[in-house]
Amino acid sequence: MRRLEGKVAVVTGAGSGIGRAIAERLAVEAAFVYVAEIDATLGSQTEDALAGRGRFVQTDVTDRQSVTSLFATVRSERQSLDVLVNNAGTNFFSDPLEASDDQWDACMRLDMKAAWLCVQGAVPLMTSGGSIINIASTHPLRTIPGTFPYGAAKGGLLAMTIGWACDFGPRGIRVNAILPGFIVTPLTYKTEKDPEASFRRQMRAQCLKRLGRPEDIAALAAFLASEDGSFMTGAHLILDGGRHVLSAGVLPEE
Repeated sequence: MRRLEGKVAVVTGAGSGIGRAIAERLAVEAAFVYVAEIDATLGSQTEDALAGRGRFVQTDVTDRQSVTSLFATVRSERQSLDVLVNNAGTNFFSDPLEASDDQWDACMRLDMKAAWLCVQGAVPLMTSGGSIINIASTHPLRTIPGTFPYGAAKGGLLAMTIGWACDFGPRGIRVNAILPGFIVTPLTYKTEKDPEASFRRQMRAQCLKRLGRPEDIAALAAFLASEDGSFMTGAHLILDGGRHVLSAGVLPEE
């Protein structure tokens, strides 16, 4: 499919995992994709995978000057922008009584403030309307102990999603959020002490008896970026294999 023919997209955190899968899917749909990634090696690898349908721009999305430079590059080279995917983020898990000010600030900068900085750069370039897609999480809706303040930051991102949908709707800009459940990415193997045991546990909590893949998120992002999603804005779309509808108290034993 070529639903994004002639469109220009920015995907943050596109060096691996969900971000890379989204960048690759948008390119398959014929968009030109700016790979906004802080890691030069990963960003270059994604650019190579896009095979001429994208360009890597090293970007620290928590730094206003770096974000400003990213969108200045887009303006200089492409004049306008159609799609922004605020994907950059990471898990900040702690105990609320033990978390430090530095942990709080780092989480809020990357998992919430960065999206706002990118929106400030992107919206002025969306002169013919556009689509903003925020990659959030199911943690603000259903969580587990020891995940503070990640859920708070992603909850803020959900609140900004509906606020921006109201603010930018008159400009023809749609704003939606995807709430992934447990998705297997390279980050999963870094943050889980025993990934295989975690996978078995997570499988028990799925209505669909498989784990989520980055490509699952990318498929929904492509829909939201395209005209197929032209009447959807302000939505929070859960993509977790049905985990949110199961009662945690009645999971079958292994």
